[in-house]
Amino acid sequence: LFPDDRVLTVRIMMDRADHADMLADLIAKRYYRADVWMGDELVKDVAVRTKGSSSLMQAAFSPNIAAGLKIDFNFFNSARSYHGIKKLSYGNAFTDPTLMKEFLGYEVMAALGIPTPRACFVDLWINDRHQGVFTQVEAVDGYFVERNFPDGNGNIYKPELASGRLDWTEADA
Repeated sequence: LFPDDRVLTVRIMMDRADHADMLADLIAKRYYRADVWMGDELVKDVAVRTKGSSSLMQAAFSPNIAAGLKIDFNFFNSARSYHGIKKLSYGNAFTDPTLMKEFLGYEVMAALGIPTPRACFVDLWINDRHQGVFTQVEAVDGYFVERNFPDGNGNIYKPELASGRLDWTEADA
């Protein structure tokens, strides 16, 4: 799932009308039903949506930037995971022409013994449209905590835009 010796080909197959709807409103982050080929393995009935904040805004207003994506393997079937993973993210590295900053950051953190999401590079396609090379990263969620912490407990934090600013105060909560 996270090869380090090659670029994995990922092909998302979705209804063309759904894909057009997603492209028409990238900011909405709506889930759409799809099938996905992870290399040679077909995973049916997954959910796909756009992801990101500043990268998504850039993609929404620039025809040359493909939007980042999330694949949710258990959105339509809460009992399912894919090799123990519930979600994967696909980053477009829109500000990194080397495509290496995020990946190398994970590698350095892992080398330091810090629990780090697994990542690799993928050649991403939606239907017959090539999206480009993206970074595939496992979600930091309950599955991640179970895999990385002996007792299966840990806190997961996600910054929100307002609280991530340096001028945030308790009154903003």
